[in-house]
Amino acid sequence: GADMLLGRECLGLEDAAAGGPSRRAAALRTSEGPIRADRFVLCLGVSSDTYFPHVPIWGVIREYRLEGGKGGLFGTEDMLMVSLPKPAPGEQSYICVVETDGQRTVRLGGGAIAGGAQPPVDAFGGIPHRVQGLGEPLRDWVGCRAVSADGAPIVGPLPGYANVHVNCGHSFWGWTLSFGCARVLAEHLVEGRPIPETFDPARFVFRAHAG
Repeated sequence: GADMLLGRECLGLEDAAAGGPSRRAAALRTSEGPIRADRFVLCLGVSSDTYFPHVPIWGVIREYRLEGGKGGLFGTEDMLMVSLPKPAPGEQSYICVVETDGQRTVRLGGGAIAGGAQPPVDAFGGIPHRVQGLGEPLRDWVGCRAVSADGAPIVGPLPGYANVHVNCGHSFWGWTLSFGCARVLAEHLVEGRPIPETFDPARFVFRAHAG
C-alpha cells in the first residue's frame, strides 16, 4: 500500500550526517514537516529544473473555441483541419482538444525555448499568428514541459546521492512512458538491474579531467 500525502509543498532534501563515502538523503523537507525514508524517488514533472536546469522547454499556445460535432473528445463528427507552423530543428508543433464543463477548446502552438524562467509570448515571434482558423482566438499563453536535452527520459540515480533516484523528463509522452520508466526504475532498485545509458541521469554530468 501507499500513503497519499496531499497539499504539501516540497522544499528539498535533508542530507544525512556525513559518515560514509557517498552523500545520502535523510528526509524530504516539506511544508508539513520532513518525510524520512531509506530511499527516495523524485517524480519531478515540470519541477525537474530543481536538479536539471536545462530541462524546462517553453512553448506558446493559442486557444480557439470548438463548436459543433458530438459531445466527447472523440465524436465521429469532429473533423479538425488546421495549419500548424513548420517546426524548426528541435521544436515540435502542438495540437490538442480539451473539454471542460461541456465546452471544447482547441489548443494550437509550438516553439521550444529552454530555460528556468518563463519567456513572454512575444519571444515566440509569429508562431501565435501562424496557427490560423476556427474564428477569433480566445487567448495566447506560455506553458512548459519537462523535456530533456536529448529527448529521452531521465531515470535513475540522482548524481551526487547514493539513495535518491529520479523519474522525469518525459516530454509530451508522460502517460505513454510512465509505466515503462517505473518498471525500469523498480527493477533497478529491487533486482539491481542496470539503468540503460539512454535514461541514466549521469549522461548530463560533465567532469573536468586534468591534462
